[in-house]
Amino acid sequence: MEAIIRLSKIAPILLFISYIFTVKGGNSFGPYIYILDICFGLICLSYVILDRRYKPVSLWGIIAMLVLFTITLLLSPAEVFGWKYEGIGVVPIYKEYMKYVLFFLFFFIGYVLELKQIATDKYWVFTGLGFFLVSCACFGIYLSVIIEKFGINYQNNTAYLLVSVIPFIPLFFRYFKRKLIPITILIVLSVLIINASKRGAIICLFCSLLLMAFFYLKESRGNVKKIAVVFMLGIMSAFLIYYLISNNDYLMTRLMRMEEGNYGARSVAYPTMWKNWIYSSNVEYFFGGGLCRSVSVWGNFAHNDWLEILCSNGLLGVSIYAFIFISITVSIYQWNADTMLKLSAYLCLTIWFLKTIFSMGYSDTNNCMLMMLLGYYIANSLDNNCC
Repeated sequence: MEAIIRLSKIAPILLFISYIFTVKGGNSFGPYIYILDICFGLICLSYVILDRRYKPVSLWGIIAMLVLFTITLLLSPAEVFGWKYEGIGVVPIYKEYMKYVLFFLFFFIGYVLELKQIATDKYWVFTGLGFFLVSCACFGIYLSVIIEKFGINYQNNTAYLLVSVIPFIPLFFRYFKRKLIPITILIVLSVLIINASKRGAIICLFCSLLLMAFFYLKESRGNVKKIAVVFMLGIMSAFLIYYLISNNDYLMTRLMRMEEGNYGARSVAYPTMWKNWIYSSNVEYFFGGGLCRSVSVWGNFAHNDWLEILCSNGLLGVSIYAFIFISITVSIYQWNADTMLKLSAYLCLTIWFLKTIFSMGYSDTNNCMLMMLLGYYIANSLDNNCC
């Protein structure tokens, strides 16, 4: 088991390969890579369960969620069919289940790598750099597909993949003496995310920048020079963001529609799924109607984790999911760590939470690296006997 645990360091590389194949249209190849990473995750999970050391309560919450998903899978049909409203067609349940499991198992990979002191600071930094390069490559590949099919003015879904790179920025600041490297990476990410025209991703970017500024001001301890630097960078960032948005006609149109109260398909999806859960039977109310229930309810996935889980796993599933998020947040809050590490952890939590509201959290493999980082930080926090 020891050798395989050490080999789990390559899990991010396999994940990055799956990103490239998926964005190029090779969806059938992705699940095979997922299986390898799931195997690494299960081995790390087994190690955690067998290990007699203290375990944070968040770990038990994640294990409970994995058990719930597995039981629900066994009670669900092999596939669901979305025919209402958006009507995405046939959805194989096992493929979605693999994504759910993969998301949470990456937490255990990061946790065990830190617990056994296998991954160094250098490992995390270069993993982040690799993630950045792969995300940029995916953006370019997907952009070429968009131009070929729809023309330049269309949303690029790889924006959420780029957003997941942001928590690595503090690690770059901590590792590199030349701060120009992480600053350049952050600027590139910001430009690409805004040009992708995904409103949710832009909100994640904006909140992340505010959080970074807050941490920097907090650490400045009244230093006038540092405060001036933050304000100058803030003004420059505001002008850059304004310029990029105002020169993107497609994005401006989407923002104007949102201002008018037009939230697209979500205006239909959210009320439909909420009413379906409210007026469901007692069994479905508390335990859900099976994995991917949202697809049969309104024709597509919820694009909101809380509604997705309500439909699939009921009140029980939402309670466990909320417990996981709250327990990890409490552990990070109590963690007496380096400022940059703590900032990175809070960025992971912020981006994850925002995605649960208007996108996909646990069902999107783009978020696996967020969970891997959180697993690393929770393991690192054990010295403080956090929750």
